[in-house]
Amino acid sequence: MSEEKLEFKITRDANGNDIELTNLSVEATNSLILMLRSMAEIISNTPGAENAKIQVVKGSATVMTVASAEVIQNFQHDFQNVLDKKETNASIVAPWRQLQNLFQANGLIYEANFYTKAQKTSIEKQIKKAKEFRAKPIKKAATFSIQFLKGKLIEVGGTNPNIHLQGSRPIRCTELEAIAVNKFLYQDIELLVRKKTTSDGEEYTFSEFFINDEQKTYFKNLLHLLETKSLDDFLFDLHFEIKKLFDSKQLGVVAKVIRMFDHSSTDVNIIKTILVITKSFAEEESIKDARAKLYHTLKSNLMQTVIDF
Repeated sequence: MSEEKLEFKITRDANGNDIELTNLSVEATNSLILMLRSMAEIISNTPGAENAKIQVVKGSATVMTVASAEVIQNFQHDFQNVLDKKETNASIVAPWRQLQNLFQANGLIYEANFYTKAQKTSIEKQIKKAKEFRAKPIKKAATFSIQFLKGKLIEVGGTNPNIHLQGSRPIRCTELEAIAVNKFLYQDIELLVRKKTTSDGEEYTFSEFFINDEQKTYFKNLLHLLETKSLDDFLFDLHFEIKKLFDSKQLGVVAKVIRMFDHSSTDVNIIKTILVITKSFAEEESIKDARAKLYHTLKSNLMQTVIDF
């Protein structure tokens, strides 16, 4: 049976002389140590390779690992991912980058080879000539939250409508929202916004604007419940709050509650609770459009909507 193996080798010194394991320069010795360390890290990072052994071949400065075909294939797979800049695990990239730095750094002549099914595949030139090996950055999923922003309104508009509060990032909005808020230019205002946080920073999108201080206080309290209570407890409170609004015929406020939670990041149980409690009022003009949009958001979030809300 042919050997399946990975090897790194110092073949000649800077003057073209063959390397002998029993007569190494300090430079070659340091290179050999780094190759050993890199091989050990490659093995440690590969599932199933825990029992693989590292060999230093007599007569030359060769570091070799002989292992099963599956293990060597895993080595090759990881190397190809590193080469193609697809590998996201920095621990897997690190030993290959160490070897790359080594091969590029001094005048020693190296080999790096895979042996599979009696076939020798050299990878030394690929390692040496490739751009610096780096782990592919992982783009973190965006997180969303709802909050109030307060400040002096200093600008509204733009080709892509935005609201600018002094000392804050621009707040995305629609043209109609921009027109409504523009009435308060150069005044201190407080807006309910949705914050999107990514690895690139934060973005804000307009949600609601309250002229009525009583409504603003109501939504601050509702937001406090969302932030401090468990989901089950919040759903109970939300059901109760919407029912109170219907009993007091505050349908406009109900519409604001619906819009507040109309987003793909909202827990589907919150959306379902709102749709259930508002079902009897679905055709009311004050909430009809907002509720229909919320139902569309639910359908977009779920593969299928079994219950008719």
